[in-house]
Amino acid sequence: MSFRFKDPTELIAASEQLAINYSVFDVAANYNELKNKEFVVIDTETTGFDGEIIEIGAVIIKDWAIRMKDGSFMPYAEAYKQIHNVDFFGTLIYPTPTLGKDGSEFYYIPDLISQLTHIDIPLMERCANEPMPNRSFKDFATPFFLFLDFVGNRPMIGHNLAFDLRRFADAISHYRVYEIYDYMRMVENETGEILDQKLSDFCNGTFIDTLKDARKILTV
Repeated sequence: MSFRFKDPTELIAASEQLAINYSVFDVAANYNELKNKEFVVIDTETTGFDGEIIEIGAVIIKDWAIRMKDGSFMPYAEAYKQIHNVDFFGTLIYPTPTLGKDGSEFYYIPDLISQLTHIDIPLMERCANEPMPNRSFKDFATPFFLFLDFVGNRPMIGHNLAFDLRRFADAISHYRVYEIYDYMRMVENETGEILDQKLSDFCNGTFIDTLKDARKILTV
């Protein structure tokens, strides 16, 4: 069994290299090469600007159409009418526990974040036993690898995606590195190598941020 990330230090170093490498204009300039190519549109919710990821959402698009559960692609206006048939990834993730004054651990999401995102701990609790894509997890590794499985080797695109990548890097580096590391090595050998490859692909992925282009087009 051979892993690229032989220890958490290597995984941390790789996660800290996550960075935007394309803009929408770059994609447009190479449209003929990218025509009929699938992309993953991603967004996250966090506990704050420097906080933890508490929700990951994503859909797959190709030629401006959205992938449905049956594998077909449908224009947005039509897909929206059949929202329950869209093939999307969505999951809630508990933040790491907070230590109370009495030494006990509890989960906490700031009230402002709950007001903005409608995500709170009672919602997490209600979704704890729901099937995907509406399930919540107390660990980070399980939903993270489910997300990587959904993404595959597709390029990822998002608005201010650089922010999301920083939050992923923080989750891998500072909050959950040993959880991810142990998760890969607790599974069977062959599966562990597959997870390791998925993680490597993510750390070396193609990331496209629309914010850079929006700032070029829109001036205020």
